[in-house]
Amino acid sequence: MSSRDIACTAVLKRKSGSLPRYVVIPTIHVSSWDLGTRALVEGTMNGMKLGRLTLQLTAGDGWVLEIPSILCAKSQVDTGDVVSLELRLTSEGVPPELQSLIDSDPLASEKWTDLSDPERRVLRDHVSSAMLPDTRARRARSGLGLPAE
Repeated sequence: MSSRDIACTAVLKRKSGSLPRYVVIPTIHVSSWDLGTRALVEGTMNGMKLGRLTLQLTAGDGWVLEIPSILCAKSQVDTGDVVSLELRLTSEGVPPELQSLIDSDPLASEKWTDLSDPERRVLRDHVSSAMLPDTRARRARSGLGLPAE
């Protein structure tokens, strides 16, 4: 774990049987990340890789992380169990499609410069989460408020 990673325990919760399970992570654990209202994270739960998941700010004093049912089954955990989490923000790097747009379009560069660090992180995560290069390029243009090509 790096100094920017967090490790904590949380109780696996579920509001109803039709909704996904989730954990609430107290803000104190992620305060050093300087987040907006959501962020992509990766890491482990009880040693099992989580993949990329969205960490979402709640109305209370915490952040919600939905845990997919398949991961709960693989980890042999259920609602009410205490789980051990190790989390880190996804890559801080700018996706190539977004970087190319910033480098080649002065308006895109200006709009990127005007974004706050949390806004940049949200846009990077949104662009990088797309599977296809064309989708990443489209998200980059849209996220910077540029018209579609």
